[in-house]
Amino acid sequence: MIKKAKHFLGYSALCCITFFNSCMVSLPDRHFKLGESYYEQGQFQRALEEYKKVVEVDPKSSRAIESLDRQTRIYLEKLAQPTEAIAVLRKKYQLAESPDEKIRAMWKVAQIYRDDLDNSSLASKEYERIYTQFGIDHKKGSELLLEYASALTENNQNSLAAEKYNEFLEKCPGHKEVPRVIL
Repeated sequence: MIKKAKHFLGYSALCCITFFNSCMVSLPDRHFKLGESYYEQGQFQRALEEYKKVVEVDPKSSRAIESLDRQTRIYLEKLAQPTEAIAVLRKKYQLAESPDEKIRAMWKVAQIYRDDLDNSSLASKEYERIYTQFGIDHKKGSELLLEYASALTENNQNSLAAEKYNEFLEKCPGHKEVPRVIL
């Protein structure tokens, strides 16, 4: 009986330590890891639920932006729901603190409108929003002008497209895409 009690107490102590250690992992991290696990198992709806909990529990955590990226990927690549991905990206834009993260979120929205929803009109509005808010003085500035001008061309807004192409040629004369734009 004493051996059983010692064994039980040892087991209980081990359980307590394990439980205590699991409590040391932050709640956002716990939900994120569960989301990853569900994703790997192909349970995309359950993964989405866990990723959403990360943002609900602590929208300012480092895991929140990561979980929004994972949600976007699931909606686009696994569930073919681009409008849901756009909603997630808009949330990412609201929560992002760095201009680069904001630009990436808006840029992806524009690409979804253009490529997945075949709507160059809405795409050009998103590119215009990025251009208006951030200009081209950032990492992707020259690419922004090209994408914006291209979307305008697809939308038959040729005079505005020509204006943006000319601006691109002026501001980025050494860019690798200059020969394509001139043609």
